[in-house]
Amino acid sequence: MVADLDTTTLNAKALKTIRKAVHLDQRGFARLSNNSRETVIKFEKSGTVSQGAKRNLAEAVRLLAGLSDIMEQKNISLWLTTPNRNYQNKSPLELIEAGRSDIIWSIIERARQSSFA
Repeated sequence: MVADLDTTTLNAKALKTIRKAVHLDQRGFARLSNNSRETVIKFEKSGTVSQGAKRNLAEAVRLLAGLSDIMEQKNISLWLTTPNRNYQNKSPLELIEAGRSDIIWSIIERARQSSFA
């Protein structure tokens, strides 16, 4: 479901469906997308937010799609919020908030490569 989404046509219904599929509440998705909870609520209700906020929402959905390639959707929320000793006991979500989504993308790419090895 998440992996099949076209982020260029992201709409309110699709975002809410995806967010619920990976068991993220609005606050968690707001953290993931570098937006406020109010922005997520507004988008889910009206489908309208600023272009910058929408870009952040789309990037978060792309990240969720990448994660759904390497783990079951039902495990994504727990994985995002669990501290990892390999990253100074920070959770993946904390790394993303600190501007280090590159680390998460690296994990995704390594997992993808190992699954095809």
